[in-house]
Amino acid sequence: MRLEDLGEFVAWLRRPPGMREGNITLLPSVEHHCTEATVNRKLSALSARRSTRG
Repeated sequence: MRLEDLGEFVAWLRRPPGMREGNITLLPSVEHHCTEATVNRKLSALSARRSTRG
């Protein structure tokens, strides 16, 4: 997995659920859907999963 992939995943998580499909550009004023804690928890889970797969 590349660093760019992680960045795109985090950006996708922060989008409101109804805007996660397609390439809709969001304005910077749109509030993030997930908090930093939620994003960190999901990244930790992803990291743990990858470490168990070798």
